[in-house]
Amino acid sequence: MSLNLSQVGYSSKFSPTGDAFAQNDLYKALKALGWASLDKVHPLDRVSLFQLDAATIRRDRNAAPGAWVIEVDGQDHPFTGDAAEATAEAQRLQEPQPKPLSSAAEIAQFLTGEFPELATRIAAALELVEAGKLDLAKYQTEWDNAGFYGCWSCSCPDAHYHSPRTRYGISCKHSLGGLIQQWVSQEKRLTAYRRLEDKLDADRARRLATQGSYDAALKQDRINRKAAHYAQHNGIGHR
Repeated sequence: MSLNLSQVGYSSKFSPTGDAFAQNDLYKALKALGWASLDKVHPLDRVSLFQLDAATIRRDRNAAPGAWVIEVDGQDHPFTGDAAEATAEAQRLQEPQPKPLSSAAEIAQFLTGEFPELATRIAAALELVEAGKLDLAKYQTEWDNAGFYGCWSCSCPDAHYHSPRTRYGISCKHSLGGLIQQWVSQEKRLTAYRRLEDKLDADRARRLATQGSYDAALKQDRINRKAAHYAQHNGIGHR
């Protein structure tokens, strides 16, 4: 029996492929950029994990080559690019994000834009409000609704001898702090009202959707019950 070797093919299960070489090059590039291998794989994607400071990175096996998943603080951030670009993105994601301004700080910022000459006093007023040290009763700091804008009054020495007047009345740090606190309270009430309104709208939409499906079912039931009558009236079934 003769054996034609040209007709015999074989394949090795463990032979390296082009993809394997490409992955190896990617991992070498990551290590050169400071990433350290965790010597384990992702529990779901089953790909190697690398760490740089507080970030981990892995290949996105469900996307094209060059796709990564960067995880920072438990959040996955898909990214496409080479290893150097992915490293820069990971470093950017780890930078401390600026905290959003509080409602009081936003109001103080607005007042500073309106009255730049009062910037120092507005900053002092904001400090009192955010520290919870604003005592309106100490100098009888009061709000009067008279006039178009209303008016603040205060008996502190600064209010009587140094503080200029704006359209909101005396503008010492106590009056400005009261104004900031007043607007913060109004904003909280408006926010609560908006949330209640959104909840009522969602409940109304859900109720209408349920009622619509119920009415459609009743209509179909009425049609089914009258089908025999319609058939008889048209002479169907009496031939």
